[in-house]
Amino acid sequence: MKTFNNAVIIIIGAASGIGKELSKQLAAAGARLVLCDIQETKLHELASQLKQAGGTAEAYLLDVTNAAAFEQAIQYVTDKYGVIDYLFNNAGVANTGEMQDLQIKHWKKVIDVNLMGVIYGASFGYKQMVKQRNGHIVNIASLAGLCAMPLGLPYTTSKHAVVGLSRGLREEGKAYNIKVTAVCPGFIESSIYESAELINTGFTDGRSLIPFKMVPVDKAVSIILKGVAQNKAIIVFPFYGKLFRFLQNNFPRLLNGVHKKTLRDFRKIKQQPV
Repeated sequence: MKTFNNAVIIIIGAASGIGKELSKQLAAAGARLVLCDIQETKLHELASQLKQAGGTAEAYLLDVTNAAAFEQAIQYVTDKYGVIDYLFNNAGVANTGEMQDLQIKHWKKVIDVNLMGVIYGASFGYKQMVKQRNGHIVNIASLAGLCAMPLGLPYTTSKHAVVGLSRGLREEGKAYNIKVTAVCPGFIESSIYESAELINTGFTDGRSLIPFKMVPVDKAVSIILKGVAQNKAIIVFPFYGKLFRFLQNNFPRLLNGVHKKTLRDFRKIKQQPV
């Protein structure tokens, strides 16, 4: 895409899943990438692969829960490139379990990464973009940020907050030519399911709870980048995501049956832990 050619782009959570595919497609589009992640080996391997393929990318080890480290990362990119055109806040974690089984540590882990990590990126990145009078912040949220979903309340809470942050910041940024987009996809083929913590359940894989076919990550990223290039405020996909959003906003009771079935199936297996 011409939109991203030669643009300086920071990708947070770049080493796997959506972040990795974003890195591949943006490198192919001619962007200059700074790839940030806490997974050091995977991060450096990805940067090397992209450079060998002719792309421009460098690895930057970053723990998104460390505000000072995040500020240093933004300063590093600014000092080296003079500008930040796009910032993709993509790092995320999840857990699955009923509220009665969650401990504060489960909440803190998700909120620290999914919400505070986005707040740090948006805060430090936005201040630089105000100085340069342009830029685009892309916050990867979730359909769970638009439609409340049981059995993952820390995740859905964090994603609702990210959507609210994105909507409000988009309005503030208009005076400085800064764009803000919230990405709210349904289920994507991503490593987040493998790394999700399953709390007091009979499930061995969070994907067991997913009632829909997952979107291939390359297709998902193509949709995301197209929406970003069009400066959409919120990017929702696939079709059932748009349907759920419509029902949530207009006929929320129609979603009750879906939630009841999900909870019933979950509790049935929970009584027979493996």
